[in-house]
This record gives sequence, structure tokens and C-alpha cells, in this order.
Amino acid sequence: MASFAKYLKKAADEAARKPAGERTGSDTGVRSAKSASVGEEKAEALMTEEELTAELERIENKYAVSDSGSAGGEVYERMEYDAPTDEELKSAAGTELSVWKDESLKAIEEDAEKRRAAAESAREENARTAAEAEAETEAEYADALRAFENDMIKRGLARSSVAAGGAAEIEESRASALTDARAAAAAENSRIEEELRDLEADRERALASFDIAYAAELAERMTEMAEERDRRLAEVIEYNNRLTEQERAETAEAAEGGTVRPGEVPDALRSAYNLEKYNAVRAYLSGMSADEARVRVRNDPVVRDSLSDYYYYKLYAEFGR
Repeated sequence: MASFAKYLKKAADEAARKPAGERTGSDTGVRSAKSASVGEEKAEALMTEEELTAELERIENKYAVSDSGSAGGEVYERMEYDAPTDEELKSAAGTELSVWKDESLKAIEEDAEKRRAAAESAREENARTAAEAEAETEAEYADALRAFENDMIKRGLARSSVAAGGAAEIEESRASALTDARAAAAAENSRIEEELRDLEADRERALASFDIAYAAELAERMTEMAEERDRRLAEVIEYNNRLTEQERAETAEAAEGGTVRPGEVPDALRSAYNLEKYNAVRAYLSGMSADEARVRVRNDPVVRDSLSDYYYYKLYAEFGR
């Protein structure tokens, strides 16, 4: 029985694992999730017939009792599982979502900064345009005033009321043109300020919206992790209970003078034993073309004889049709 304890521990580790293809807690969501392609699975699962035979033999040796040893009374090592707390799950979920969170927040800030830079550039351009327009207006009216004064001198009206009135009209027109140009510049500046306020409001709304999305994603991932934790814990409890039943059965058998026969797989480990053989054969078939896998699952005695009826027909449904 001494060797029985060793393979029980190994089998416990295998029994707690999921079948190939089933999602685990380490898969990634936002949601980005994210599994290997069928081609990648087949490449990883590629196995020769010799390797399958060796793997099936390894599984047989792993689960079957190698010698009877004592007739009972053995105490087997239990599987241990340090179940994470809700806080630990929250931290783990946050770590998984950190890249998505950082990239999302970065995108929001980059979009706001891009719009802000464009608005600031427009404001600077507006200031340059306004200054140039004012300078041009000043120059134009200065030229107009000089031309008018020269004309008045030629006519001998330089000190007349006509000259004074004309100069006043030119000055009034200059002031009006400058006022219009400055008003246009001010209106454009107000528009740009409004755009800056809008983009900041959009940024705040985007951040608030992401906070809601992140909280929902975090809650969903925590729920998934909690379900995985509870499932794992239930598996450990169930397996340890099977060990307890096995110990009791061996003790009862010992009391009747019986023993556990070499080469047998204990009932407590039969489920894990069948599942591991199924996974091995499935990996073997997954590395083939569809036609070859169909022929193998229908005609290869290695495939049929190494599986229980349940797992054989499960593979037949997948590869044999």
C-alpha cells in the first residue's frame, strides 16, 4: 500500500484539472477575452501512435495499484486548496483587466488632448489673423488719409473745413473697420473657448462611462473567478471524500482478510483515470486530418479499447461522423 499513496497524490492533481478545451480562470476578458485557434490546438496536440501508446501505459501505471502491500489501514495524503478570498479575487481580476483599463483611459486622454491641441492651435491662429487684419486696416487707412491730405494741399484746401471733414470721415471708417475686425476675432475666440469646454465635458463623460463599464467588467470577472474557486473547492472536497471512502473500504476489506489487487484502478480514482485517458486519445486525434481521425476513431482498437463506453462515444460524436 505504500506505493498507493504516491499515485493517489498524482491522480489527485490530475483529477482536479479540467478537460482540454474547457475555460479556466486564467483565460482572458473585456472583454478581452481569447482562446487558441483550432489550428494551434492541433499543432500543440500532435502525437504519434507510439507516443499515445506510451502515454496510455503511463496513465495505467499511474492509477493502477502496483502491489497489494498491507491489507488496509493506509492513510492517504489529501489534496489541499488554499481558496482565495473575495479581496484576492478582486485584486486578481483587477490585474487581468489592468491592460484594458490603461489602454482605454489612455485613448480617452489622447483624444481629449488631440482636440485640445487643435483648439489651442486655432486660438493662436485667430490671434495672428486678428493682429494681421488690424495692421492691414491701419496701413490702408493711413495710406488713404495721406492721399486725401495731399489732394487737399494740391487744391489749397489743407486748412479748410472740407479737409477737416474728410479726415474725420476717414478716421471714423478706420475705427469702424477695426471694431468689426476685433469683434470677429473675439467671436472666433469665444467659439474656441466653447469648444474647449465641450471637449472637457466630453472627456468627463467618457471617463464616467468607462468607470461604469470597468465596474461591470470587474464584477463579471470576479463572479467567474468565484465560480471557478467554488468549483475547484468542491472538486477538492469531493476528491478528499473519495479518499476517505477508499480508506474505509480498505479497512473493511482488511477486516475480512481481503486486499486490493495489483493492477486494479481503485473506484475512487476511476473517474479521473477515464478522463485522463480520454484527454490523451483526444489529443492524438486532434493532430490528424478530419478524414484520418474519422478512420481511427472508427477502426483503431487502441482508441476503442483504451476508453470507457461513455468517453469512446463522446469522441465518436466529435470525430467519427
